[in-house]
Amino acid sequence: MNYGERLASWYLRLNGFIPMPDFVLHRLVPQDTPGNSAAHHADVDLLAVRFPFVHEEIGGQTEDWDREHLQELLSEDRPSAVIVEVKTGDQKPWPDEGRLERSVQRIGLVPRHQANQVAAALMPIRRDRRAAPPQAVHDQRAVIGTLLVCPNAQARTLRRRYTHVISLEHCDQFIQARMAKYRNYKHPGRLFFPDELIQYLAWKAGLEVDT
Repeated sequence: MNYGERLASWYLRLNGFIPMPDFVLHRLVPQDTPGNSAAHHADVDLLAVRFPFVHEEIGGQTEDWDREHLQELLSEDRPSAVIVEVKTGDQKPWPDEGRLERSVQRIGLVPRHQANQVAAALMPIRRDRRAAPPQAVHDQRAVIGTLLVCPNAQARTLRRRYTHVISLEHCDQFIQARMAKYRNYKHPGRLFFPDELIQYLAWKAGLEVDT
């Protein structure tokens, strides 16, 4: 995982999601098959699921969730899932319907035969810059959306391509604010976190003293 993917993963984890990084999409058809994304090996940056009654004593309270940016993905009556693309530069990604379908199948919140319908509903409208962004799919069993995490300069121009677009800068600020809010717990427990980035942010928050 690169630093952008780690920021996105921790942002989602601190909002009650269970993230799975680097979901591998194996080649399914001959490599020379034109126009078929399954003709190449690829991966999805993150898949993440969230259950409606998630709770933690430290950092898992109702007021801790980023409701302004995640909206209906923080469902209170059914599981939710998000398929995540992370970009750290000026790339302009476009969701791939085949990869979305395979991601929905892997998540497993709707039957396999409905995965293609969910994927189609999550796709943006091509060649219409005035089109509204796709909406998260609300099934009676689950809510499924897509998320692009990218630099703020690109986020403004790519909002119609995913159900949710959040900047890397916002992810960073959210994580730092969470570390600061619970610094009395996060700083002493920093080495129990599984990667160096979050350990550093917990350590940094612990150095700050309220005035």
